[in-house]
Amino acid sequence: MTPKQREEFFDTLYEILTATKAETMPQLTAKWFSNATTMIKTYKKLDPESKKIMNKTINALFKIGNKR
Repeated sequence: MTPKQREEFFDTLYEILTATKAETMPQLTAKWFSNATTMIKTYKKLDPESKKIMNKTINALFKIGNKR
């Protein structure tokens, strides 16, 4: 992953998380269902390239996790 792709991944992840208006992890998990719905809606509105980067990065993280 290039530095530019990494930057785009984290910018997009930040956009998805801040769409919930939660400022802390406890706030994010307290209303997990409504926050998950908000995050999914935000993801669906992303441009195709941002979705591609998100999917590619998350899949890579899962592969790394499965190796351990």
